[in-house]
Amino acid sequence: AADDAFQPGDAGLLFAAWRKAGLAAELHVYERGGHGFNLAPKGTTSDHWFSELVWWLKARGLLAARPGAHPHQTALLKNNKETTHDR
Repeated sequence: AADDAFQPGDAGLLFAAWRKAGLAAELHVYERGGHGFNLAPKGTTSDHWFSELVWWLKARGLLAARPGAHPHQTALLKNNKETTHDR
């Protein structure tokens, strides 16, 4: 987040390095949230970071719904192996 006192500007540097290396990257800098915010809602714009990550993973074909699974259960596809995660 923009108010990260621990690593100010670090997200931009990491994003630039990934793009320079030709890797897929997307950057969202939230106004508030500090450093290392988790899934617990805090009433800040960073509260939705995880759902944004899920959408990005799906758009890249890295996350798929498991057939017959609960709608909140997804499968992370890595090296043709499936790892189940609950959202």
